[in-house]
Amino acid sequence: MKKKKVLIIPNSGLTKIKEDFYVDERTGKFALELQNLGNKVIFFGQAVKVDTIIHTFKLKENGIEVISLDRKKNKLLNYICLYIKSLKPIFSADYIYIFYPNALKFTGLEAILLRKRYGLYIRGMNHLKGKFSRILYKNSDAVFTVSNFFTAYVNKVVGKNIAETIRPMIALTNKDIIRDRVYNAKHQYKLLYLGRITKEKGLYELLEAINELKSDGINLQLKIVGDGDEINSLKKTCRQLNLLDTVSFEGPCYDQRLIVKYYLNADIYILPTYSEGFPRTLYEAMVYGTPIVTTFVGGIPSIMKNEFNCLEIIPQSAKSIVDVVKRLITNYSQVIGYTKNATTTIERILDTNKLTHAQALNKRIN
Repeated sequence: MKKKKVLIIPNSGLTKIKEDFYVDERTGKFALELQNLGNKVIFFGQAVKVDTIIHTFKLKENGIEVISLDRKKNKLLNYICLYIKSLKPIFSADYIYIFYPNALKFTGLEAILLRKRYGLYIRGMNHLKGKFSRILYKNSDAVFTVSNFFTAYVNKVVGKNIAETIRPMIALTNKDIIRDRVYNAKHQYKLLYLGRITKEKGLYELLEAINELKSDGINLQLKIVGDGDEINSLKKTCRQLNLLDTVSFEGPCYDQRLIVKYYLNADIYILPTYSEGFPRTLYEAMVYGTPIVTTFVGGIPSIMKNEFNCLEIIPQSAKSIVDVVKRLITNYSQVIGYTKNATTTIERILDTNKLTHAQALNKRIN
C-alpha cells in the first residue's frame, strides 16, 4: 500500500545546524512514530539559526524530510515567500497537520482552498476563540487537544465531536510516579521554575514576590531552569533586587535524570504563567510528587483543582504569589493531601490504554 504523505507544520521554527534541522524532542518523536506507522512524514517551516539550542531532535538524521525557507530580513516579504513556498507541498500532501496557534496559520486556509484534508493540534489558548480559528475547526478533518477544556470548546463550536483530548506527549508512565516522598517543615524552602524564560511565564512577578518574601524574613531559594529571550533581563532584575544569593539561573536542561533531580530537590514547583495549553512541567511535577503552585489559565483548570492537587495563584500578581507561598510553608504538611491527589490525577492521565498522539492521528488519516 502506498504511504500517505503527511505534511507537518509546527508552531516554531526549524532550527538549522549545518545540514540538519532540529525540533523539540517530543515533536520529533511524535513524527518518527507517525512515520513508523507507515506514513511519509514531511516538515515544512521557517529555517532559523539560534545562539542557544533549545531543540534536540534531528529530523534528517531520523529519516524525516524537511522543506524550509531561510528567514529573510523583511518580515512581510518573509511571510509572503513562506506561503508561496508552502503551496506545492500542501498540494502534493495527502494530509496536512498544523500545530495551532501558529505563525503560519493561513496554511490552513490554503488547505481549504486546495480541498486538502487537514487536522489541527491545539496546544494553547491564543486565538482559540477567534473567527478565523472557528473556520479552521469547522473545515478540519480532525482536531486534537492537550486539554478537555479545549476539546469541549471546539466540539461546541463545530456542533459535533470532531475534537479529542490525546495522551500527553511525555515519555513518562505510571512506573515513573514517585509515591514515597516525605514532606517535612524545614528551615529553608526550595522553589523551582522549569520552562521557557519569557515575560509571559510570569517570572518578573515571581522575582518581585521572592524579594518581598525575603524581606519578610522567609528563608527560601529559587532555581530557574531554562532559557529564552528574557534571561539577561531577569538576571539584571535579580541584581537590582539584590537576589543573587536567593535566585539561581541553571540554564537549559535536556538530561531527564537531572530534570528528575530538580523536581525531587524542590519543595514547591511554581508556574506563574499568563497563558498555556497544558504545560508538560505540571505533568512532571505530579509524577515526581512536587507540590504545585500555578495560575489557572488556558487548559490548566481542566486538570488542576485548587486545594485538591495544587494551590492557585492569580496571573500577573506578585501579591498572590506571596500570599499563597506564605500560606503553604506556614503549614507545609497540607501538601501531603495535595500531592496524594496529584498522584491519583496523573495515574488516570498516563493510562497506557489510551492511544498515543501519533496513533490517534494515524487512525484519522487512514
